[in-house]
Amino acid sequence: MAGYQFGVVEWALPILGPYGVRMAGEAGFSGMQLGDGGGSKKIFPFSHKRIQDAYLEAGAQYDIAFQAMHLYTLFRQKTMLYPSNTPEGDHARLSIDKAVGACKDMGIPAIMLTATRYREPEAYQNVVASLRYALDRGKEAGVRICMETDLSMEEIHRLREQTGGELTICFDTMNPLVYGIGNPWELMKQLGTDVIDHFHVKDCCQEGLVWGVMAPALLGQGVSGFEKSAWSIWEMGFEGWLISEVYYDVASINKDEDYVQLAAKDVDTLHRLFAN
Repeated sequence: MAGYQFGVVEWALPILGPYGVRMAGEAGFSGMQLGDGGGSKKIFPFSHKRIQDAYLEAGAQYDIAFQAMHLYTLFRQKTMLYPSNTPEGDHARLSIDKAVGACKDMGIPAIMLTATRYREPEAYQNVVASLRYALDRGKEAGVRICMETDLSMEEIHRLREQTGGELTICFDTMNPLVYGIGNPWELMKQLGTDVIDHFHVKDCCQEGLVWGVMAPALLGQGVSGFEKSAWSIWEMGFEGWLISEVYYDVASINKDEDYVQLAAKDVDTLHRLFAN
C-alpha cells in the first residue's frame, strides 16, 4: 500500500467538526479534506484559533492528517465568476485570503477551489484571475492551490497555461460521467500524474449520473466503473491521496446503518484495490 493514502471529505460525514474527525479515524481513514466551516456565511470559522486548535487536537488524537481545505462555501457562492472590482469578486478574494491564512496557521498543505459552468468568456476570464490571485497568495504562504472543475481535459490544459502552469487538479472518478465529458479511467491518463494533485473517489447508483441528483453507492458497488478507475490510477503510477467523497448519510446508501461501519467498508475496498 506504499504510495497511497486514504482520506475522506469532511462533508461526506453526518456531522462536521472534531467529532467528524474522530469518525474518520474510527473508520480507518488516515486523512481528511476539510470543508471551510461555512466560510463567509459563518464569518470564516477557521480563522479563529479556538477552532483551529480543536481540529488539530482531534487530528492528533485520531491520527488524521488534514490533506487540504476545500472552499466548499465559496464554490456554492460562485463569486469567483465575477471581476475583482465588484463586491462579489472582492468577496472571492477575501475568502481565499482567509483560507490561505488558516492553512498556514494549521499546517494544511493545500487549498482546493471548485468552479463549474463558467463557459461564458467573461466568467472564464474572471475564474482565471481568481486562480492567479489564489496561486500568488498560496505561494507566499507555502500553500498549494488545486482545482476541481467540469472542463474537458483539453480545456484544463489551457487553463493551466493561462495560470502559469502551477495549478494542479483534483480528479473526481465519477464526475466526468455526470458532466458528460467521457470515461474517467481514460481521461485521467490525458492529464497525467504531474497534473493530478489528488483524487476524489466515489461511486453512485444509476440515478446519480444525473447532475444535481444525490444517489451515492459504496465504492465498487455502483455504476461509475470505479474499479476501472482504480486500475488506471494504479497503472499511471500515481502516488498520493485518494479522498472518499461517498456520502455516508444519504438514503441510497444508508438504510439506518452505522456511519462509521459504512465508511469502513470503503476503507477496506481501497486497501484491497490498492494493496501491493
